[in-house]
Amino acid sequence: MRQGRGPEGGAAGAVLLLDSLRGWPADFVDQVSGLGFIVVRVDDSRLLPFFVLAGSVDAILLDVSSLGVTEALALRECRQHAPRTSVVVAALEMTQAMVTRALEGGATAFLSLPASPRRIGAALRSGEPGIESTSLKE
Repeated sequence: MRQGRGPEGGAAGAVLLLDSLRGWPADFVDQVSGLGFIVVRVDDSRLLPFFVLAGSVDAILLDVSSLGVTEALALRECRQHAPRTSVVVAALEMTQAMVTRALEGGATAFLSLPASPRRIGAALRSGEPGIESTSLKE
């Protein structure tokens, strides 16, 4: 199963954008695409493991407000089958309670929005070996 890593790692992989509760800003989606990733919008978190098992998924991106039990279970399954898949939790403001909730949900990175392309790229690569879970703030 191939996992692309955007421009640095050759062929672009996909970023699954969980759209269940959040309408992502167009400029943010453009930034992700501009980094060489293919953006795939997914409305139902229960479908995430199927996309990951199909291969070529580099990251899953979701808003902290959409991180519930169903999403946490789906993310756990994704990370179990593809541990290099990054799980990025985004929020306009990140509180300690949100960070704890995200970690418990399987996050590999936290991203405060708006964010620079450099921060977004680092978050989307946070599942790679040797990269620790991190909070990415501007």
